[in-house]
Amino acid sequence: MNLDQYSPIERKVLGKYFSDDEPSVSKHDLSPVDTSLICPSADREMAEVVLAIRTDIHERFEFLEELPRVPLMLHVQEHNGRPHPTMRFAARCVNAACSHWSISSCRLGWSVSSVSIAVDRSEDSCPIREKCRWFVENGISACQVCPWLGI
Repeated sequence: MNLDQYSPIERKVLGKYFSDDEPSVSKHDLSPVDTSLICPSADREMAEVVLAIRTDIHERFEFLEELPRVPLMLHVQEHNGRPHPTMRFAARCVNAACSHWSISSCRLGWSVSSVSIAVDRSEDSCPIREKCRWFVENGISACQVCPWLGI
């Protein structure tokens, strides 16, 4: 996979995502999957709310305090038939129906949390943190990189 088109942080995440370094899971590690968790990187097709908007000032995503429902955002300008690249969407996690799912957890969330950058995001207010699939499975390390991902 050619990662040249991605930002340095996205290349680190994708490099981990497509590597064989994923932690192994035994059948004893499997637990019931929480179906009430939220995906912080939903596709437009499954999106329920707008989670964040990319700002030119900080060159990262800023989380919204109130999450507008996607149908209310349909008037937002689209770019080449796709949602404007400055928006991040969230939706209920679909677990095994998602291509990022791996046995009993989100492989993308694991990849994001394994990227190390020197930024403390622990005090940032994320409107979905307590129900975020990535945070619940990987802790605050997933939050360190999340605002910079344009996934």
